[in-house]
Amino acid sequence: MLACTECRKGRTAMMKTATRGMGRAVLGASCILLLAGCDGGYKAAIAPPPSQKQREDLFAKAQQYLQNKLNSEESKFDQVASNAAKAKLDAAMKQAATDLAERKAIDVFVTTGKEVKPDPNPPPAGTVDWVKCYGTMCKGQSTHESSEFFESFAHAAFESPGGSRYPSWAAVTNIVSTGPRRQATFYLGKANAPSR
Repeated sequence: MLACTECRKGRTAMMKTATRGMGRAVLGASCILLLAGCDGGYKAAIAPPPSQKQREDLFAKAQQYLQNKLNSEESKFDQVASNAAKAKLDAAMKQAATDLAERKAIDVFVTTGKEVKPDPNPPPAGTVDWVKCYGTMCKGQSTHESSEFFESFAHAAFESPGGSRYPSWAAVTNIVSTGPRRQATFYLGKANAPSR
């Protein structure tokens, strides 16, 4: 976040907001900046999106920062928290498959007018390969058969207000594509970790 450190009459400070969905803002069509006036008022401005190189640099820096933080906690491995985080993400994976089946049934209805019941046993949206938790954060990896399955998982696990959402911050820093298959690397705040 950029903020004004000194405020003089007539000057405007630029403030860039960050949210849980930082990646969406960074990758979006445009960035919304809040211009904070010295009088305490705000004005919104639209800025052009960052270039592909700027996005790649941002994600590389974020991934390096998170990996360095994780490396500093390596001696504090927590198996109980790792198991709990994996169980929570496995539940989100099941929810993602159900959500996707429901969306597909709705799409069929909207496009054809035919009412279709969602598959009660949809194929899995992927697998949570592993999750390792340390002092204050975790790192994990998941594999998905398509970008559609990955997006459904990411929504259920990291964005959805429902019970399957992981109860702390999340950052997906790398997605490797092999044909339609996606393998994602993510960092998580350790659930119930003490805040600093």
